Amino acid sequence: MAPRKLAILIALAISCITGIILKREIQNLFQEENAVQVSRTMATGLQQKITSERNSRPISLPTKHGESRYGDVVHGQNHIIIYNSVPKCGSRTFVDTSRRLFRNRSIKFNGYSIRKESKPESEKARSIGEIRRLIKGAKRPAYVQGHGLFLPFHHQLHNPQPVYINFIRDPVSRMVSAFYFNRFGDGFLERGMLSEKKNNMSIEECILDGHYECNRAGMYTNIFCGFNPKCGKDATWALEQAKSNIDKYYTFIGITEEYEASLRVLEHLMPDMYNGLTEFYLSRINKTNSLTTLSKTANKKPLSQELKNTATERYAVDYELYNFIYDRHRKLKARFGID
Repeated sequence: MAPRKLAILIALAISCITGIILKREIQNLFQEENAVQVSRTMATGLQQKITSERNSRPISLPTKHGESRYGDVVHGQNHIIIYNSVPKCGSRTFVDTSRRLFRNRSIKFNGYSIRKESKPESEKARSIGEIRRLIKGAKRPAYVQGHGLFLPFHHQLHNPQPVYINFIRDPVSRMVSAFYFNRFGDGFLERGMLSEKKNNMSIEECILDGHYECNRAGMYTNIFCGFNPKCGKDATWALEQAKSNIDKYYTFIGITEEYEASLRVLEHLMPDMYNGLTEFYLSRINKTNSLTTLSKTANKKPLSQELKNTATERYAVDYELYNFIYDRHRKLKARFGID
């Protein structure tokens, strides 16, 4: 064979071999890339699953009161929501916003009041028996709201158990708001039920002289402790019982000073009920005639630092419970990535 033809054949052979090798390398490369892509997809899916499971798990804070129910994610709408609202902690704003959101989302629920709203103020409170009958007879989905003491329903009702929610506020800030509200009302409600002497009393006099409305130490512990007679007699026991009830029964307690963040937390905890709550609230907050605007207490003035220090010392037990709740609020914010 001529040297020229032999060279051509050798070149062709080398070219074929090179092509085969290159093809195999390309196939291997694609296989590796596909494997990497599959791995990434699986990893992403796994991470999403882990995140979803983590976000749907309760905080499960180990305490001496047992496993905490606080922070459980509650799905569905067929629930009895019990909101034994603490006075002057934003309850009217929250209830009004919730009702409008539910109406906007076509969520139908049955409303009930813990108090007898048609009665005079001194007769509004219901007895334990009346509250039990009210809630046991509530038609789901139900929304039970009103200022009142905590009352457990762990055995009396069929599953799912009631969902307890609430809001709480810095104790001295709440006291100041209540003081001015009782005298001047707000843009929605007028007040004028106090005697002339009380109506003309300054908040300085109220605090320094230890008048009842400025010295309601233990108010928070009594509300969350409940109807046990010991709640009003033993402050230490009442505080521990209040903490136990919060851990065992409550799903959510918002912080009034962090209202928007609290609403975002609630959206995560009850997505089927409260999805969109925060944006709905923000869309109404600056409207002139919205209850959110009208329910702000009129003529409220800030305390001097000296008066604030005096009042803070008196409300020490309430601050302990407030900080207990705030710590759980902080953990929930971190869990859901809320600033």
